[in-house]
Amino acid sequence: MKKLLGAVGIMLVLVMVLTGCAGKDPAQTAAPSKSDTAGADAPGQTGDGRTDIVIGMAGEPVSVEPQSAYDAAGSKVVCNVYDGLVDVDDDNNIIANLAKDWDISDDGLVYTFHLRDDIRFHNGDPLTAEDFVYSIEKAIELGYGEETTGVIDHVEATGEHTLDVTLKHPYKPMMQNFAHSKYLYVVNSKLAKEAGDNFAINPVGAGTGPYKFVSWTSGVNVKLEANEDYHRGAPAIKEATFKFIPEQSSGAIALETGDVDVYTDLSFVDVPKLMEKDDIQVDVTLGRYAYYLCMNQTKEMFQDIRVRQALAYSINMDEFILAVLNGIGGTKTGNVVFPDTFGYAEGYPPFEQNVEEAKRLLAEAGYPDGISFTILATDGLRKVSAETLQGMMAKSGIDVKIDLLDFSAMVDKQVTDQHDVIIMNSSAPIEDADSELTDKIMSGKWGNFSRYANPVVDDLMVQARMELDDAKRADLYAQIQEILRTELPIVPMYYAHVASGANANLKGFRAWGSTYIFLRGMSW
Repeated sequence: MKKLLGAVGIMLVLVMVLTGCAGKDPAQTAAPSKSDTAGADAPGQTGDGRTDIVIGMAGEPVSVEPQSAYDAAGSKVVCNVYDGLVDVDDDNNIIANLAKDWDISDDGLVYTFHLRDDIRFHNGDPLTAEDFVYSIEKAIELGYGEETTGVIDHVEATGEHTLDVTLKHPYKPMMQNFAHSKYLYVVNSKLAKEAGDNFAINPVGAGTGPYKFVSWTSGVNVKLEANEDYHRGAPAIKEATFKFIPEQSSGAIALETGDVDVYTDLSFVDVPKLMEKDDIQVDVTLGRYAYYLCMNQTKEMFQDIRVRQALAYSINMDEFILAVLNGIGGTKTGNVVFPDTFGYAEGYPPFEQNVEEAKRLLAEAGYPDGISFTILATDGLRKVSAETLQGMMAKSGIDVKIDLLDFSAMVDKQVTDQHDVIIMNSSAPIEDADSELTDKIMSGKWGNFSRYANPVVDDLMVQARMELDDAKRADLYAQIQEILRTELPIVPMYYAHVASGANANLKGFRAWGSTYIFLRGMSW
């Protein structure tokens, strides 16, 4: 079964590479929602098919607590176990979820949510507003979702099922954040407090979502089971296993042999072959995250704009995408803001390789004999990417070393500033420039691993957050993007395409452009 979904640009490239493969109009770049069940049997209808599923994915979660699951693997699990206040429909309109209705104060500062009084956690405890208070305060404390939580001043339970969320200032996209951000999902506060640090790896009974957490076997899998009392209908798939297969080639083989029913992180090297198989469906779409080169500006060398520019001019992104992504896994860019995002500013084309200019800039910066630094990487895509950059940059007199680590060790080095350069990818919960820029460029934010600090940019970001007029907001984001192009704190590389594969008999499957995968809409 051949299936190709994605943005028009992806389809054009794939048509050239995969002559004869059918295409469909996906409109698949919208932010994900739990209401998306297009193409699936209605939840709860199992027919005569299987009721279990095995999902292979390239990573192992760092956490399965929504407030600390900052990674892609953790996100795939938590979006099935937990729920938020509101959701969106297929047209990205806000709809009720755990909150049955809500009010927003005239000054745009206080959001009052009236919760359903019939929701219970997986262990049977009733959901109350205090659970949301705990969950949102925990998200603020941990800071992983700063682009979402940074605008919140405080939360308060004003009744057993009434929640007030007060903002520091008006913020136009806030309802979209409530709908899309995993960091604002609710957990059972009683269980979380009792479990302490262990909660992030064993949150049994703590969710309200369509699936219950069962177990996590380190290095092997995470297991879930259906929540038959889910308030939006019991899922058709009753047992779900997330299997960790870090090598993408091994994931493709597991899909071919039937060891997994879905592999979420296909290498684009394997996509053409898999698309020729009648018993496999492959879905390709534009991802909701961008890759960029992050240079640690606590290091003296990278404080010089000419050095950062030299790195940008040393990369041939066409060759990079061909070598690393088989020519079809990414779209090169000069901007980390997505073209379909509110606040995107045109006029920033990708950098083109210019070795002589890179050498000239390095010499002008005081490095006539070149420079040397280390790129942190993990096995898989980051390793291949680092090796490809290593070869390209050598032409400019740049000696790149690679420090190969497991994911947790790499993050530890990033957080403690023990890195020179990293190849970052960053997703955004909503399609808004604020969401896509905050964590990357604002001073002191958790994800700002370039350690870029520009008070002017910080001030413009705050102004844009507070502005309710769309035209004025767009102008502020345009100013910010102009500064980023001039100062180049990070080097934009490419918008990622996402390829996932599944058993051809699985209904409701698709590749989500985000890091999520929603099982409730799937059936056999």
